[in-house]
Amino acid sequence: MTKEKKPPQHKATHQGKLKIGGITIPCAVLENKERVISVRGVANALGTKGGGAYWKLKKAGKQTLPEFISAQALAPYIKDENNEIISGTVSYITKNEKAAVGLRADILPKICDIWIRALNDGVLSTNQRKIARVAYILMSAFAKLGITALIDEATGYQKDKD
Repeated sequence: MTKEKKPPQHKATHQGKLKIGGITIPCAVLENKERVISVRGVANALGTKGGGAYWKLKKAGKQTLPEFISAQALAPYIKDENNEIISGTVSYITKNEKAAVGLRADILPKICDIWIRALNDGVLSTNQRKIARVAYILMSAFAKLGITALIDEATGYQKDKD
């Protein structure tokens, strides 16, 4: 028995590419003002690919987490965030009228944090440590952009920017 797919609920009003160093992730703003980033783009940016076992479980409806967070070494770190990560995916229609799946933008820093905590605890394989380093680069960029945006908002400078 296959799972019925829900039709996309929203359309993208704006699309672009989030560029951080050499990392590029497609992103969009939906008509309900929700910010999303491409699930496939996150997987590509982190350099993750679900293996055969992952896709077999996914096809059977038994794997609900995206491939970039489904590594067994991460399991102890995602228990509290599991439902949020699953519910954070959003089907939508791109400006080119194509179906897409995004991840709520506020979920990505949490995913990066999971990878970084696992790295700090020394539980990752050599290949997984590479993924965690990319997660660290992304998290550092989020922090830098975040503090700038907070100061701009606190000072009223954002109103004067183009």
